[in-house]
Amino acid sequence: MHVSPARYRRFGSSDLVASIIERIDTLIAKGVLVAGQRLVESDLMQMLGVGRVPVREALRILAGDGVVELSPNRSARLRALGPERLAQMQSVFEPLFQTAIELFAQTTPTPEAIAALRNARDRINAAQYRGSAQDILDAILAFHQVTVDYSGNDFLAELIARMHVPLFRRELADAIGLPALMDVAGIYGGMADALADGDPAAAVTAMAPHLSRFRALLVTKAASRRY
Repeated sequence: MHVSPARYRRFGSSDLVASIIERIDTLIAKGVLVAGQRLVESDLMQMLGVGRVPVREALRILAGDGVVELSPNRSARLRALGPERLAQMQSVFEPLFQTAIELFAQTTPTPEAIAALRNARDRINAAQYRGSAQDILDAILAFHQVTVDYSGNDFLAELIARMHVPLFRRELADAIGLPALMDVAGIYGGMADALADGDPAAAVTAMAPHLSRFRALLVTKAASRRY
């Protein structure tokens, strides 16, 4: 699901900088850039076909968003989140996803919106069949992105875009593992049917246990690292 570069803009930043941020998110989503990787300005300039100044500005904004770590010598590194940070992020995403579901239903979804939701559900089914944790989580977040995009609430869409979901998704898949994801096709199939029937409460009820399970796994893993 495409997100307009305008949603990545910050006060005073240009459309070019916003586009660079979006493209860096895409590179993270594809696994081209990975957590802990050093981000070299000249490499990004060549990869993205842009100059040093907008790349530097994009990295500064990403550092402010908690995606990139900057050191005094101006080197940059893609942040490694870890299970504790992932659990904190998960606890924020859950109510945002619930809000998106409720707003999606309130807008009286169009046939186009329902078709997009069912396509996302089918993508989850296919990803579960392939047995890839990364693919399954990517498909789950694409499902939620449909509810965001058709929520009729631009601020919610902008907020989600600025949370840089791709980094979260890739690290979450590694942290919780495939077994925690092998029953999601049925859950999201039920959610899609509930939303098509105009019953957001049923969709939220179906969603809550499995998202809570993700968070519990992360909390347990974070606790085990501290001791």
